[in-house]
Amino acid sequence: RKRRSVKRKVSRKRKAKKLTIHPKKAGKGWETVIVPEGTILFRGENAKRANTLLQNMSGTDPRPTWYTKKLDNAVGYIPSGVSGNLYVYKTKRDMKMFKFNSAKNVNKLFKMFHDDDTKIFQGQGRGKRPQKSRGWTMMNFLVHMFLGDHDAKPNAKHYKLVNGYPQVSSDSDLKRASTMPFDLSFARWLCHNGFEGYEQKDMKGKFIKVFPQEICICLPHKNLTLETVLNFPKGAGKNSAKSKKFQATLKSARKKLQGMGYKV
Repeated sequence: RKRRSVKRKVSRKRKAKKLTIHPKKAGKGWETVIVPEGTILFRGENAKRANTLLQNMSGTDPRPTWYTKKLDNAVGYIPSGVSGNLYVYKTKRDMKMFKFNSAKNVNKLFKMFHDDDTKIFQGQGRGKRPQKSRGWTMMNFLVHMFLGDHDAKPNAKHYKLVNGYPQVSSDSDLKRASTMPFDLSFARWLCHNGFEGYEQKDMKGKFIKVFPQEICICLPHKNLTLETVLNFPKGAGKNSAKSKKFQATLKSARKKLQGMGYKV
């Protein structure tokens, strides 16, 4: 087990090194949202993980990290069977974020990148029989993140092709799928183009009915303060109405936070 764990960590580091920031500039004209000063955010994870803690971040180089306003979503990221922590943060100031649930923004991204062949990630092919390493473009990432596909399909029901690239009619046509290298690469591009991150509200999911709300922040150590930490020695497990362990952990977390004065 220890050997497998080491291999996984090495694999993640290698993937991070393979990611490059796309050189194209974002420009102006995007829909944005403001995350107000004083907003309470949650993050759940393995208690041993340290690279996402504020005290271990420094400088001005973006460190995109994900948080949520939803307690149940955060608790669902605390693994089962191992010690996990629920971190409670508060924003120091207003933050201008890219609006993720925006057909206007997504259509603009597709128009910008549909004919751009710049490879920003060298990843393994997907499927039961992995293909040789392929180069992924920003368009590959965008179609996956916002439409739930890897390549634009002419016969897709929830979007149409205009001039050879996808266009969606409304925010409700978006369908979220998430793969860490893709999300991270897009977040880093936003961070290097004047955004302080992005906010995604609940949206239709590719593999789950509803992909829950999340906020990605470029410089957490500059914009957040740690309010408190709740430890769960036995973890929590998958976010599910059927999981007694998860529901018990969620109930315990809510009770403790309400006792501290948080409205959850």
